[in-house]
Amino acid sequence: MRPFRLVLTRGGGAELIDVDDDEDVVWSSEEDEDFREEFDDFLTQADVFDILDYLEYIGELTRHEADECEVQEEYYEPSQLPGMFR
Repeated sequence: MRPFRLVLTRGGGAELIDVDDDEDVVWSSEEDEDFREEFDDFLTQADVFDILDYLEYIGELTRHEADECEVQEEYYEPSQLPGMFR
C-alpha cells in the first residue's frame, strides 16, 4: 500500500492524506499561504507533478514518497448538483 494519497478536492484544492495514519490530512493547499500564492488557480490533473514537487520542496514528502503517491480526484455526484448554480 502506498503511504500517501494526494486528493484533488471538489473545490479545486488539494490535500495530502497519510493512508497509514487513519487517513489523516497532513497538508492542505487551502491552509498553505505560500502554496496559494504560487498556485492560484483551480487545481487539476495537469498540476499533479507540480504539487508533488512542491510537497517535496517543503519537506512533506521525500522523492520516493512523491513517486509512489497515489492520486485521487473527487467529483460531484449528479444528485449533488441540483440547486448549486442558482
